[in-house]
Amino acid sequence: MAKKVNALINISGLLREFKEDGKERVSPGALDVLETALESSAGKLIRRAREEAVSHGRKTIKKEDAEQAVAMELQEKSWEI
Repeated sequence: MAKKVNALINISGLLREFKEDGKERVSPGALDVLETALESSAGKLIRRAREEAVSHGRKTIKKEDAEQAVAMELQEKSWEI
């Protein structure tokens, strides 16, 4: 597994979360799948939050824009592999 440069999701952060959850070992393939899914979801959330800000005539993404983006994403249940 090659470590990405400038990756949105940090592999060491994912490993730390697994270890805190009591999992000592995680396969590289599992990390790749999770990293890809999380990066994709984060990208969608960022775009939705930006769209919310623009629709309200703002350049700044506010907390409520991010909250609305998360609510819309969860409502669509678009967590796909």
